[in-house]
Amino acid sequence: MESVHPTYCFFANPITGHWDPFAGSNPTPPPSSSVLPALARTATIQTADMINTSARGGHFIINVTALTAGASLVPTILGKDSVNGVYYTLLTGNAITATGITVLKIYPGIVGIANAAAVDILPATYAFLMTAANADSVTYSVAFNGMP
Repeated sequence: MESVHPTYCFFANPITGHWDPFAGSNPTPPPSSSVLPALARTATIQTADMINTSARGGHFIINVTALTAGASLVPTILGKDSVNGVYYTLLTGNAITATGITVLKIYPGIVGIANAAAVDILPATYAFLMTAANADSVTYSVAFNGMP
């Protein structure tokens, strides 16, 4: 029987400039996913645990399409300690008080920006928390685009 060995290719990471190994010649990128679907919400919400299988980080894209005057949301990306189940803060964004797109970034080697970009890795288990300042209605969605 023929023995099969994985091949490794190295690619320059456009964010860090480092050479990163990927098994195979056509690596599969980490998946993109819907974190929270577009809905009108009036309260704080935290997602169920999300499992990270291959992303070192990525973009969390918050799309606010409708907002009642006076409404305010604060997005937070949480890591989860796999030993004791405690959540910890990876990145807390600025308060969102208007419609539009907000992108929170987590990735090793990027330039850190307070309340916008964290120089960190995305752990194996994470969650997303959106804290509402009051009960005013806000329609928004949150998506995740993972990066190897």
